[in-house]
Amino acid sequence: MHIFSILLVGIVTNLDNLVLGAAFGLKRRHIPIGANAIIALLSGLVTWVFGHLSFLLAQLGRWPNYLGGALLILLGLWSMRPGPQKQEEPESCTCTPPSQRIAPGQALMLGAALAVNCLPVALGAGLTGIAALPTGLCVAIFSFLSVGAGNYLGLHTGLRLREDRLNRLSGLGMAALGILEMFV
Repeated sequence: MHIFSILLVGIVTNLDNLVLGAAFGLKRRHIPIGANAIIALLSGLVTWVFGHLSFLLAQLGRWPNYLGGALLILLGLWSMRPGPQKQEEPESCTCTPPSQRIAPGQALMLGAALAVNCLPVALGAGLTGIAALPTGLCVAIFSFLSVGAGNYLGLHTGLRLREDRLNRLSGLGMAALGILEMFV
């Protein structure tokens, strides 16, 4: 059952990365593979470290499992709340090549900001007893895939992803994971 939980953590923590990649693509900014790898490695590393630390706390019995599950449920519900309404931007032309690539330093800052999103989920997952290393690897892989896919879609199709819907979907997934881990 933990394999399903690990995959779910990897997916729900990276839906915002998909939106971020698309936003960069719509602005005609290419995220190269190296920069994407930096972002993914930071998310995976943070998930592994904090998941392992909270996993150690999970050895205290069943209570950390309830605490971690409740934390995941609260995070899921919090992320489903409606955010501020954004004004629609005019459609951008997708016929021009990307104007710039993000630099490794920018990727490091972006990766650090996105890795912060992984902290509470890693703590909650670790408290429920989900293994930290495979969870960190899964988060890194899904981060790499979602940033790359979002950037490609933004650059080549002009696809606009609805951030509010992805946030609700991510929140629902986290809440489901919390309930699953509390009672399984």
